[in-house]
Amino acid sequence: MGLPPYTHCWGPPPLHHPATLVAGIFGMNLRSTLEMSVVGFWGTTAMIILGAFWVFWVILNYTRRKRIV
Repeated sequence: MGLPPYTHCWGPPPLHHPATLVAGIFGMNLRSTLEMSVVGFWGTTAMIILGAFWVFWVILNYTRRKRIV
């Protein structure tokens, strides 16, 4: 049996990996004010951390609801 469509990790980064998109935007060698902005850095860091906690919370609630954990 193969994988169902769109369950693999290949695909455009904005659709499957939003954190990769954010890291790519900040990591590119473009001249802008974002790389020098303290607010931009901490805002991006906070969004990534909050996103990770949100994913953890969703998975935890799902596993509790299905009585896996």
